[in-house]
Amino acid sequence: MASLLVRGAGWEAADGVYAAAGQHQGEVLYASAGGFVVSREVDEAFAGWVLGLGGHALYVAPELLGPWRAVPGWGKEPAPELQQAADITSATLAEIRRRMATAEELDDDQLDLAEDLWDSCLEDLDHLLDQSEDARSLGVSLRGRLACLPQRRADRARRLGDQAARAEDWHAAQEHLSECLGHLEHEESEDMKTEVCQLLRQCPVNIARSLLKEAWTCLERSNWDACESSLDSAKEAAALAAGDEAVSMEVARCREQLRLRHAEELRRWGAEAEAKAEPLAAQRCYAAALARLAEGGEAGAGAAKELREAQRGLAAAHMDQAVGLLAEAQWQLLEQELQAAAACLEGEAAGGAGSALQVELGALRRAAAEGRISEHRRQGEEAAERGEWRQADACWARALQMLGEEPQEENQELRGELRRQRCWAALTMAAEDMKQGDLSRDTGDIFKADECYSNAISVLATHEGEVVPLRGLLLLKRAEVLQRKWQHKEALADCRAALKCGVHKAEVLLLAAEACKSLHDKSAEADAVEEHWLEQGVRFLETAACERPGDHALQRRLRSWRRQVPPKPQPVPMPPFDWSSVPKAEKANYFGHVEGRSPGFNDSELRKMWEELRKESGAMAISKSTFLRAVRHFSGAIEEEEALALWEEADADKDGLLNFADFKRIMSFDDA
Repeated sequence: MASLLVRGAGWEAADGVYAAAGQHQGEVLYASAGGFVVSREVDEAFAGWVLGLGGHALYVAPELLGPWRAVPGWGKEPAPELQQAADITSATLAEIRRRMATAEELDDDQLDLAEDLWDSCLEDLDHLLDQSEDARSLGVSLRGRLACLPQRRADRARRLGDQAARAEDWHAAQEHLSECLGHLEHEESEDMKTEVCQLLRQCPVNIARSLLKEAWTCLERSNWDACESSLDSAKEAAALAAGDEAVSMEVARCREQLRLRHAEELRRWGAEAEAKAEPLAAQRCYAAALARLAEGGEAGAGAAKELREAQRGLAAAHMDQAVGLLAEAQWQLLEQELQAAAACLEGEAAGGAGSALQVELGALRRAAAEGRISEHRRQGEEAAERGEWRQADACWARALQMLGEEPQEENQELRGELRRQRCWAALTMAAEDMKQGDLSRDTGDIFKADECYSNAISVLATHEGEVVPLRGLLLLKRAEVLQRKWQHKEALADCRAALKCGVHKAEVLLLAAEACKSLHDKSAEADAVEEHWLEQGVRFLETAACERPGDHALQRRLRSWRRQVPPKPQPVPMPPFDWSSVPKAEKANYFGHVEGRSPGFNDSELRKMWEELRKESGAMAISKSTFLRAVRHFSGAIEEEEALALWEEADADKDGLLNFADFKRIMSFDDA
């Protein structure tokens, strides 16, 4: 049956072989493997041939063999050319020859496209059912071309590698030569493979030399970062070139020059900044230059010495400025100058040329600290005279912080004076807050009173000694307010803290008792009496009664509360029992023995237990307390009454001691 061969369509997927697939409107219907259809269509507007896909016309023609044109909006230019073939095999072979001719026209830069074309041709040949002599000949030709592809790729990569080497682009040359080596798979390529391997071994050295050349160029242009980067890359490349020490030595020499020249430029910038009266910028440049010189050996020792001298000069200038600022009490600027001087002297060895400057700097720092402390003290005293106690306390706190915690003899008196001043300020502020709290409490504003008392207590929190009585009074007052706010647990906590202060003891004890009674009543209402609140309240009342022995009302209240305390549960005594009538196994189970084990302990276990027990002095016997501990240890959980009953049975002679025979008899649960 006739077939069609479609070529040159703008819609490339439409190209290929179309086989006869049936009849349509009295003509043959042709279809491709990709779903494209060529059919005869006749309607009122059109009569001719259509090449389409999915019911949409892409190309149309009046006759089957053309001329064809693209349908606007659907088809892509150019329009295809159609050729008839006797059968599908003839059409396929014609298409294969066309693609092979196209592949032959491609150069070595398009070998991947040629390989795709040859692969597609070979795949189409494999799908042909009729393997004619012509088809077999084409297959042999295609396989030969595909077999030659690795060598062609290797030749191309070698050629590109040689071009890159001539252009001294050694990275590209290494890449192309490595690609060439990957394509050389056949034995007949051994000579070329050996040659390429030799060229590849030379690439790291050439790369290192190329990078080194770039580094020297950047060095001459003072492009330090680019030079450093090129040297790092050259060092890595030289490491791959085993045995080539010349490149490594050249890299080291270039890096040494980079270090010295960069340090010299930084020193020059520092000198220019110093000439412009920009000491901070000069110090940064000098420090950077010294850091650069410290990276190498002795080559920059002279330059480093000059830089140290320049830094000492800057330090002296900063300290001169600091002296003037100290006289003017410009503390912030003074601190900046001192920090700059310290930065200039950083790294100076003890006992070196900069030692005198370091001593002078230390003296200036101490003078600055003393001046700032005096300033803070003065500001604090002025604030105290104005009644601004919080500001005064803040000033004295800063002064005390500057003194530090070191126990220096010359600062002890000043430190004590500052602490006394802070303590006085705290007492004054707390007294004012307490006064405001008393006023709020008297007017019924207990929440404001709570806030005032809490503020006063927090003011006194960091102080001891003289503030303790006032702290105790404030805790008592806050506890009273908290009790009125039904915050009974918080009130009780304040009472406990107030008792530690040792003031107003009777009042604190009474208030603590009231808080406990309120907690008891509250838990009783909820049917969940917990923590024995009433018992604690009774103990507080008892202590208060001792403080006020003549307070008869307090005594009556104490007796009333004692009657309200719930009685403690009393243990039920075990009735007398004759244990001699109980069988041995049941007796062992009762005293902690577990079913399944033979009753009692064997002789070796009993002897070991006996040796570990503490004996009474002067007798090889154990006491009652030792026996009870042993019973509880070896028998597990056992009630007190049960343990006592076991002792009564063991101590037959009632002398309060047990010898080994008695111990063995009772622990082995013998009936004797």
